[in-house]
Amino acid sequence: MADDGSQFWVLEAIGGDVVLGMELYEAFGGPTSAGVVEIGEAETDYASCGTCLILKTGCEAHGDHFHCERSFMPRAEGQVHLDAIGGAAGEHLTGELLGVVFQEVNIGEGYETEPVQGGEVLQIEAWSFDVELAGLPLVEEECNGHGHLHGDTCHCDAGYVLDLTDSTQCIPE
Repeated sequence: MADDGSQFWVLEAIGGDVVLGMELYEAFGGPTSAGVVEIGEAETDYASCGTCLILKTGCEAHGDHFHCERSFMPRAEGQVHLDAIGGAAGEHLTGELLGVVFQEVNIGEGYETEPVQGGEVLQIEAWSFDVELAGLPLVEEECNGHGHLHGDTCHCDAGYVLDLTDSTQCIPE
């Protein structure tokens, strides 16, 4: 459950140096029940997608996240078939991506997404998924939600600096 009370689901599939993510956000018009989502213009931009598909390549594991060389978002074509969207831990998120064409993009700090001029294009004809949902851990956000830990020290996002009294926290500049 998001801070505003809306629901969201996050699926991450990892194979070698490729990470495929699917994020469903009720607050942005993402589905909350089974059905078919046509990939439209809103889904091509990470700032506006309710059904977000993000493909990353050249990835290396780095703690609990990945550093990746390239990012891809879908063009306005293809479908996400959702057969089941569970609402609690232990239930399932089940479905299939069909005919999704990904284009290489740059995603800005405000999540605005711009296609890379002359960038690579990748297609997924069909990809099925069936995952058991896990509950969200009740832990404090790492680095106050404005960076990520490297050992015992935060690497802070733009606009934030390391708290000199606590190297595990980021504070506004």
